[in-house]
Amino acid sequence: MGALRLRLSRKCPRHANYRPRTYAHYVVTEYGVADLRYKSRRQRAEALINIAHPDLRGELRDSLKKNFYFNGDFARLSTRAA
Repeated sequence: MGALRLRLSRKCPRHANYRPRTYAHYVVTEYGVADLRYKSRRQRAEALINIAHPDLRGELRDSLKKNFYFNGDFARLSTRAA
């Protein structure tokens, strides 16, 4: 165990701060604020798309549709006001 810890500490600088993505409660951009607390991965993705740059939202929604929506409930997201 000691050798493993030594190898990991050499690869990861001590000043690096690693946190799971679920620790982010709010994300703020110039296009809005997303409250991510207690949300599923889909809901987090939707909230982040809504505060993304307007030119990128279409591409992000297409990616969300491809990766998350398999049963047709994507219509709910695409009709939402941005």
